[in-house]
Amino acid sequence: MCHRTRSVTNPYRVITVSQASVTGNNRAGGGNGSGHSGHTGPVFSSVAGYYATHAKDWGDIIPPFGNYKGLNSTGALPGAPTCRAMSAEEFYNVQREAGVPRSEIITDLQEQGAIGDPAPAELATLVYTASDSTLAAEDGEVQPQPTTEPQPSPTPVPTAEPQPTPTAQPAAAPEPTATPQPTVDP
Repeated sequence: MCHRTRSVTNPYRVITVSQASVTGNNRAGGGNGSGHSGHTGPVFSSVAGYYATHAKDWGDIIPPFGNYKGLNSTGALPGAPTCRAMSAEEFYNVQREAGVPRSEIITDLQEQGAIGDPAPAELATLVYTASDSTLAAEDGEVQPQPTTEPQPSPTPVPTAEPQPTPTAQPAAAPEPTATPQPTVDP
């Protein structure tokens, strides 16, 4: 099925869900309209500028199955880019960029029951991870800053340790030498 978003550039997310998720009866019988069949509204309009003056409030597209007649469908789902596969994280980012509050997106993802999505507790931890720094800050996610390649520090040239200059020692006074005495031969 194609689950509606509120993004005019990514209007639908293709997901696979259980039949009970569509009818809202959750196998209890009778249906209560709280499933995807309760996501009524017209099909997304691709007319340029339409949503500048109209609410972004289109409905899901659900093909018929069993006794269910379908919603906004003639039997075949529209293809990409109108209805395309996207992860829960990408859906979250698309919705945030479309102006949907975080809490509404988390609730929507938890109610979608899409096969392959993370567990509800994990969905509750999603934060904006795309390129809009304002949205990232609102979600409390710090965007990684570009890193520059570390530059090597110049190798310091060792300098010679100053050596003490030896002080001159006074020369010792010369010792007197004996003057030889002439000898007489007897």
